[in-house]
Amino acid sequence: MTKNELRCMDEIERAFLIAEDYYGRSLQRCHMVQFSRRLKVTAGRAAYAWDCSPLSIKLSIPVMELNPEEFISRTPAHEAAHLIIAQVYGIETAPHGKKWKNLMRVLERDGSTKHSMKVVRKEYHYIASCGTPVTLLSGRHRNIQQGATYVLRGGGKITREGLVE
Repeated sequence: MTKNELRCMDEIERAFLIAEDYYGRSLQRCHMVQFSRRLKVTAGRAAYAWDCSPLSIKLSIPVMELNPEEFISRTPAHEAAHLIIAQVYGIETAPHGKKWKNLMRVLERDGSTKHSMKVVRKEYHYIASCGTPVTLLSGRHRNIQQGATYVLRGGGKITREGLVE
C-alpha cells in the first residue's frame, strides 16, 4: 500500500471512531477498502447490504494521484459517512440528507456532494457526416463503437466511421 492509501485507511478509521463516540455505540467496519484505477471521475463509492452492514468502500487512484491532499481530506470520510449513516438510521436514509450532512459536520469535513478535483478524461475526436468536428467522452464513444449513431441538431450524424485516429 502507498503512503496515501494508508492515509485514506486512517481517515476511514478516524471517521468510524468519531461516529462511535458521537452516537454512543459501536459500529461495524467495512469488509473491504479497494483502491481502483477504473474510477476516473467519481472520487469514491460506498456499498452496504440490505441489512445495513457495510460491505466496501472503493476509492479512485487517478483522482487521488492528481489531488492527494484534497482527496484524502474529503473522500474517505465522505464514503465512511455513508456506511455509518446506513448502520445508525437504516438503508432508507437519504444518502446526502440532513443526517449525513450533520455527521459530516461532526467529522469536521466538507459536506458537499460533488467535487471539483482534477480528473482524467479521455477525449475522442470525430468528424460528423456534415463535416462538423465533434469531441466525445468515453461513454458516448463506447456507444458509437458498439453501433450507436448520434444525430446533431444540424442534421449531421456521428458514426463509427467518423472517428479521427
